[in-house]
Amino acid sequence: MSQLQLYLDDLSPSVQLTPTTAWSLNSSELWTSGRCQVPNQFPGAKLQFNFNGTTAIFHGASLNDSSFTPIIDDLNQPVVALPSSNPPSYGVWYRTPELEPGPHTVVINNLPNVMLDYIIILVDPATVFQNSMVLVSDSDSTIKYTGSWQQDLSRFKSLQPFTFIGDYSTRSSCNPGDTFSLGFSGSSIQLWGVFDWQSIGSVTAAYFIDGQQIEQTAYQADQTSQNSIYGVQTNYLLFSKSGLTNDPHTIMVKIIACTNQRFSLDYITYSPSFTSGASAPALSGPVDHSSKSHLPVGAIVGIVVGAVALVAVGGFLLRFYKKRRTTGARPFPASSSSSAVTRKEEVPSHMRQLRSPSSTETFPGTTIDGTDRDTANGTWIIAPDPSGVRNINELVSTLPPPAYQNRNPAMNATDNTFETTSRARI
Repeated sequence: MSQLQLYLDDLSPSVQLTPTTAWSLNSSELWTSGRCQVPNQFPGAKLQFNFNGTTAIFHGASLNDSSFTPIIDDLNQPVVALPSSNPPSYGVWYRTPELEPGPHTVVINNLPNVMLDYIIILVDPATVFQNSMVLVSDSDSTIKYTGSWQQDLSRFKSLQPFTFIGDYSTRSSCNPGDTFSLGFSGSSIQLWGVFDWQSIGSVTAAYFIDGQQIEQTAYQADQTSQNSIYGVQTNYLLFSKSGLTNDPHTIMVKIIACTNQRFSLDYITYSPSFTSGASAPALSGPVDHSSKSHLPVGAIVGIVVGAVALVAVGGFLLRFYKKRRTTGARPFPASSSSSAVTRKEEVPSHMRQLRSPSSTETFPGTTIDGTDRDTANGTWIIAPDPSGVRNINELVSTLPPPAYQNRNPAMNATDNTFETTSRARI
C-alpha cells in the first residue's frame, strides 16, 4: 500500500494565520475548497502549522520573486527561494525535510506573497491524527482501473494565469464500460476531477458503493454554459457521498456514455474511520463484500457431514424395513393361519390399524411403504412412528449456527528551492 496522505485545507484548525488583518480570502474554482488564504501585508504575515507526522507539504501559488526562512520545532531551516512569478506558478511552494515521527510545528514569519491552498501530511504507522481527510491521487496504486484509462498531463490548461509546477495529471477516459474502483474505510467520500467547459459535449458516469448503484450523473458543456469562463476547471467535484458506516467500503465508477468529452479523475478524499497509521486497514484494492454472506468452510463441512450421516441412517432403516417385508415378517399373519391373532387386546394399540381383516399381503393405512421418497423438499427418512418422519432440511436447519471468525513515493526534499517534483496528490 502507498504511503498514507492526510489532506488539510486552508481553514483547518491546525493552521494559524496571524494577525488576521494581514490575511485575506481569495475565492476561485481553481482552489481545492473554492478558496485560499493570501497574505496582504509584508512584512508582518505569520503562518504557524501544527501537525503529527513525518512531512508537511504546502500547496498554493507563488505571486512574486521572494524568499522566506521556515522554522521547524524552534530550529531555523535553510532559506527557501520562490521561483520567478512571471507568470505566477502553482505547485508545492514548501516541503519540510523528512522528520522523526511525532508532533511538529512549522512557523514562517513575514511570509511573502504566496497563496496557501492546502497542506498534505505524510504519516507513518505510529502517527495518530484526528479531524483529517485522507487523500488518494489518481495515480495511487490502490485505485484499480479497467479499460483504456490514460494519464493525461494536458488537462491543466485553466484560463487562470498560473503555470503548474510538478506532475499535475489526471486519469481520463471517454470509453463507455471503462471502470475504476477503490477500497476505503470511512463514513464519507468525494471524487474530484477536471472538467473542460469549452468542449461542447457530455460524459455520463454511474457510481456504485459496495455493489449498489448510488447515482448516475451526466456532465455536460454546451454553448450556454455559464462556467465556460473557467476554461478547464480544476478541483471539480464529480461525486460526494456521506452517511456511510465506519466500515470498509468499495466505490466503483463506470462510464456509461461519452461524446466529445472526457471523464477526468484527479484525486479522491474520504473521512477515515481510523485515527492512526497503525489502525489503517491494508486496503490494496477493492474490498470483497460478497464474502460477508458466505459460511465458513468448517461450518459447510459440518453441515455436509451431518447430512450424509442422516441419509446413511435413513438408508439403513429403509433396507432393514424392506428386508422384513420380503421375508414375510408381518405383525399380523393371514386369517387362515393357525397362529393368527384373534384377540384385539393382544394387538398393541399403535398397530391395530395396520391391516384390514380382508387384506392378506398389504397393509392399508400404513404410512410408510418402504420406498424412497425424494421430493423437491429433500430426502425423507424412515421412522417407526409417522410423527417421526422429518425432512432432512428441517434437521439441518436445527443445527446450531456456526461460530464466525471474525504514493506516491516520497518526494525528494528541496530545502532551498521551489518544489518542482510531484505534488503530494499524484
